[in-house]
Amino acid sequence: MAGTLTLSAATVPQGSPVTFGCSTDKPASKNWVGLYAQPGNGPVNQKYVGASTAYQYVPGATGSGSFDTAALAPGTYVLYFLANDGYVWLAPPVTFTVTGATPVSTLTLTTPDPVAGDPVTFRYTTTAPHAKNWVGLYTDPGNAPSGGHSNGPSTVWKYVTDREGTVTFDGSTFYPGRFVALLLAKDGYSALAGPVPFTVGEPGRPVRPDFLTDVFTSRNVRAGERFSLKIGGLWTGPATTFAKAGGDSWLSVGADGTIEGRAPLTAPLRPATVVVAAGDARLTVRVPVCPVDAKVVDKLRVMSWELWDGGSHVTDAVRKQARILLTNNVDVVGVQGAPGSAVAALAGMLGWEYAAGDGVGVLSRYPVTGRPAQGVGSATAVTIRLDDRQPFDVAVWSAAPASPAQGSALLAAMADDLAAAARRPVLLASSGGAVDPALLRDSYRLGRPDPGATWSPVRPTETPERRDFVHFAGDLRVEETHVLVTGWPRPVPDHAGNRWPSDHAAVVTTLRIH
Repeated sequence: MAGTLTLSAATVPQGSPVTFGCSTDKPASKNWVGLYAQPGNGPVNQKYVGASTAYQYVPGATGSGSFDTAALAPGTYVLYFLANDGYVWLAPPVTFTVTGATPVSTLTLTTPDPVAGDPVTFRYTTTAPHAKNWVGLYTDPGNAPSGGHSNGPSTVWKYVTDREGTVTFDGSTFYPGRFVALLLAKDGYSALAGPVPFTVGEPGRPVRPDFLTDVFTSRNVRAGERFSLKIGGLWTGPATTFAKAGGDSWLSVGADGTIEGRAPLTAPLRPATVVVAAGDARLTVRVPVCPVDAKVVDKLRVMSWELWDGGSHVTDAVRKQARILLTNNVDVVGVQGAPGSAVAALAGMLGWEYAAGDGVGVLSRYPVTGRPAQGVGSATAVTIRLDDRQPFDVAVWSAAPASPAQGSALLAAMADDLAAAARRPVLLASSGGAVDPALLRDSYRLGRPDPGATWSPVRPTETPERRDFVHFAGDLRVEETHVLVTGWPRPVPDHAGNRWPSDHAAVVTTLRIH
């Protein structure tokens, strides 16, 4: 067998031609190249087995040709170079793979400057139509699909079955805020087009770019040490540059929104301030400066917060979450009921450090320096460094034990941290059942006599319950604690526009560090 059969490529996208070349020392007018499925009915023993999918005659000593793959399903195929209208091989067969064609799709917002109450329309096109293709709208930033995986439910969705067309969503679905739209494939979460960001304004009032809040207090810094904070994520408008518009001379503002500087050696009596400008908008940041010989952090404000599927049931949830954390001066928050993407989005907006586990996470405005454990089940943990010069760390856990057995497994996972609590205090922010009071103290029960019900601000017909906790171990003292809900949440099913983006109240505790 002195002949050859070659391919230009071993892998061909569906719809592209597969090109071959061949040669033989036995040219004949009826020599031919046949295309067969693999496995299939090709002449594997140089005898007829079944009909080819396609074929071409190649009469010369050398030749070339191509086959159209548009009608071929993705899979493996084989070419045979065969003699004189028969099935004797003139060259060894060669295989190739047809891959699914990459769809070409578009999604475009056609409603200019939508406002709450008005319908919102998108135009779509796709080369891969399907009866279960769909357009989903999600809050931004929020729980839009990523990597082909769901990160939580959409705000609203509709099937789009054609190759092109328009889809309109009822304006009663929307409250003012930021959203993204995606064209998704086959009842799944693989994006064909998007995300397409858009903003829904209030009726009669244009959307004005601004910061999430007018003023907030940052983490502490020691006199003489460097300070850095990113606030670009707090800007709600389109891309912009930031500048300093006032405040203490030692603090500067970069064009990307990074505040930095070295604190003076003598701590001022009041927090330092810096005013950040973006267009006409202003943000004032207060920076507490402690004396050189003092602890950087003498009290820590800790929050436990169940985020209700990352906030996906409420419009503009991540911005609302960030605003609540800033305006309540929270240092560390353990969150539950939150996919990793929601934890990352919230941390990115705040400029905080974080770790995320299975539906839980810890976010801190102080440095995360390690992870004592990844936890067990729905739990995760980090080490947070509160002071470098006088090294002082806390171990912070976030968990959602759903049964007594999971609670016991959680405490077993925390054993090493609890054994070291005398030198490194331990915090546990949890949603679910209480834990063994011999190992961890319930901060709310130590600080207040009332029940402290956290379930549920949006389900008034259900029995109030205490479901959320801040526990601790180590040399800490409860200075203040309370249950937190902002605004006047409307009950389910009228909850989407609530300022409070959860179906749980949060627990906030201020702990004095001895």
